[in-house]
Amino acid sequence: MQQPLAGTKLLEMLRENAAGMNAAEKNTGPVARMKPVLKFLVFLSLFTASLAVRPLYACAALLCASLVYAAFAKYPAKRLLGSLGRVIPLLLFFCIFQMIFYPAVPGERVFVPYKYFTVTPSKLMLCLTTLIHTEAALTCIVSFTYTTPEYDIVDGLSVLLKPLALLRVPVRYTIVIVEIIFRFIPLLLDEAASIIKTQLIRGGLGKAKGAGGRIKAMLPLFVPLIIQTIKRSEALADALTERCFS
Repeated sequence: MQQPLAGTKLLEMLRENAAGMNAAEKNTGPVARMKPVLKFLVFLSLFTASLAVRPLYACAALLCASLVYAAFAKYPAKRLLGSLGRVIPLLLFFCIFQMIFYPAVPGERVFVPYKYFTVTPSKLMLCLTTLIHTEAALTCIVSFTYTTPEYDIVDGLSVLLKPLALLRVPVRYTIVIVEIIFRFIPLLLDEAASIIKTQLIRGGLGKAKGAGGRIKAMLPLFVPLIIQTIKRSEALADALTERCFS
């Protein structure tokens, strides 16, 4: 049986991300059926609250609310657990810095006294709340993007920024920038997948050894991707100019 080519996982990841960008149009869950502005309001409320609350019980309650939001969004549970699990090592790494730089409460018990690194109840509580904050916010973000296609994002943003437009604030530039970003991401993912497929056929990624080798092997991916981005940007700028957008 032939072994899969090196770099196949990267190609599959890009394909999954590109498919995930288009999954919102096929979603028929309760959240997906909401009006665009209501989707924005629900997302912003949960996202802001999940980052703003301080007590541990409130953080846990917001995490549960975010998971319920993901369930109503019909976000795949396996993919959600994978996304939440991948950020845990990074959060634990930041917890080390919190143990070093965050000052301990005077008079509290010290579990691990070692020079600048000390473990106290207040520091453990800070690390736990940071972990819950991040997981709750990430759950809100992935659920929102899974249920909201590009045109809903633009429509919802237009309604939310309408009060500023009445005050003669040029909000349409913000709306156009957001629309361009969400149009470019799937195109760039598809372009990257095509380039990686070509590199796999040529065996370019399979010869990479070590961190330096992997970085060198990825250069043929980034250079054409940057060139394609510049070309698409120029074409978009010409289109905006022809339509007298100013």
